[in-house]
Amino acid sequence: MMFSRRGAFSFANERPILLGGALCLDFINTIGWRGDPIRTIEFIPSYSELVHWSLGSGVLDQHKSAHLIDEGLRNPAKSTAALEVAKELRVELESAFDPDLRQSTNLSIATAILRSVGDLEMLVAGADGLRWTSTATGSDILLPLVPVAISGLELATSRKREMVKRCADQDCAWLFIDDTRNHSRRWCSMEDCGNRAKAGAHYARRKQNF
Repeated sequence: MMFSRRGAFSFANERPILLGGALCLDFINTIGWRGDPIRTIEFIPSYSELVHWSLGSGVLDQHKSAHLIDEGLRNPAKSTAALEVAKELRVELESAFDPDLRQSTNLSIATAILRSVGDLEMLVAGADGLRWTSTATGSDILLPLVPVAISGLELATSRKREMVKRCADQDCAWLFIDDTRNHSRRWCSMEDCGNRAKAGAHYARRKQNF
């Protein structure tokens, strides 16, 4: 069951739905109804929500998350700036991986984040692209973005980049890697968008028969 896309929830209470197949795509999917400007919902409206998303996604532990939230509350200017960087990173990732956009990008924001919080190292990993590591282990306020940035840099050089699809529900527009055998996956989730589409098609057929 997908969480409500009406915005009446918090990642402090609900776990993120991780269906993108890559953390950077799950981060892009922190906007609900990406394809419908009228219904678009921001799921990380605050720095605290960004940290809770990272905790729920398994990239931060409880101790670091609590420390970062406290740090953000003590330094609202820094946490506001970090949230802006997060949204700039999300736009950069969208431009790189959304099949309807897929603009040329060198992921400069992702690279800058990693270099700002620790040394950045690229490791050759054969046919599946490049692997990246960072020494970031402290409590820098940008720490929640480090795993997202690494994921983006890795996907950018991976053969899976060409497998990224946009949900067939154009109002949803969430992204995912279609690694099914015949590349036939259409929906971000059959339990959500897929079932809604099936119900809509069934209703349309019944209406035609009357």
